[in-house]
Amino acid sequence: MTNVSFIGAGNMAYSIIRGLLDSPTKRFVIATSDPDETKREDLVARGVSWARTNQEAINQSEAVILAVKPQLVAPVLQELEIDPSQLLISIAAGVNVSSLAAWTNPNQCIVRCMPNTPALLRKGITGLFSKENVSEFQKGLATELMSSIGETSWVTQESEIDSITALSGSGPAYFFFLMEQMVEAGLELGLSKELSENLAKATAVGAAEMALVSSAPLTELRQNVTSPGGTTEAAINYMEKKEVSISIKKAIFEAKQKAVDLSREFGTTP
Repeated sequence: MTNVSFIGAGNMAYSIIRGLLDSPTKRFVIATSDPDETKREDLVARGVSWARTNQEAINQSEAVILAVKPQLVAPVLQELEIDPSQLLISIAAGVNVSSLAAWTNPNQCIVRCMPNTPALLRKGITGLFSKENVSEFQKGLATELMSSIGETSWVTQESEIDSITALSGSGPAYFFFLMEQMVEAGLELGLSKELSENLAKATAVGAAEMALVSSAPLTELRQNVTSPGGTTEAAINYMEKKEVSISIKKAIFEAKQKAVDLSREFGTTP
């Protein structure tokens, strides 16, 4: 059995814990701590230990998952006595490895992750980056832990985590925004709100499923729907005229810059 602890029991931590508990292997002993005890009764009933303090939670752990808000990372870590050999896995947006090491130990084994909210349905995807001293065993452990909420992808440059934050970390909101606009358009076209929402949601799910199961490039999938002289072409041509594609890319670049800014605001390095 492998001992894993969670500092913070918010929605993302809760999703990972549930995924681990439901795993067929059931090889993890889990402890957690959080000042908000909303989920305590449920987790304790599932066999999770609820520690009185963060230090108590991590004492026997091979991996410590830090699941607190970025502004809380420094004060939380600075109060802990964590062994450098313990794997610290951070899912806090914008807090870089250098800062995590400064608040723990220069030799601390650290993996920085960026999951996204579909993790709540175990449909997430997580980007991971490791400090150079993290062993292959520990990387495998991090992969197994984060795979409990969906797919995982490792990167070799930490800056790529900020790009992942912009693309997939924030990405669900982009799709929700598009769906909102589709619903609003449906209402203005005379459809009911219920029908507009059903159409927008089902269309989003169907398109995503087609993209997942098809080996064709996304451009080809779009072109297959876009008949010459048809309704879809009229819509795509309008969006291109209004440079919607450029706006989307610029929005994602803005999100990445914000991730970089957060690392300066909540970290110790520029």
